[in-house]
Amino acid sequence: MTENLLGTNPAAGNRGLEVISTGTNSLTFHHGRADASFQSFTGSYEWSPDLMNWYSHGATAGGVTVNFAASVWQDNPPPNSDIMQVVVSVTGGAASKIFVRHKTTSP
Repeated sequence: MTENLLGTNPAAGNRGLEVISTGTNSLTFHHGRADASFQSFTGSYEWSPDLMNWYSHGATAGGVTVNFAASVWQDNPPPNSDIMQVVVSVTGGAASKIFVRHKTTSP
């Protein structure tokens, strides 16, 4: 599912989530996205303070709130994948670490 949504080949290496910049309360990364996924898969992002407990966009844990803002950074013609830019904003407190993952769901 994820390879189909991101426009990657599971048999070949790829850059995955590529970190572009980090700041005190933000992180920006890029990843590919297929123009049209096979079965209308959808993607979202989750965050974790400890890699055990995962939270969705806008959720608060331990006084920290994390929001994701995704947009098309580079619109490539098919069959090439578009490049998405995701800005992660952290508010409400100090977190020693924030982990981010992409989540794919099917209809």
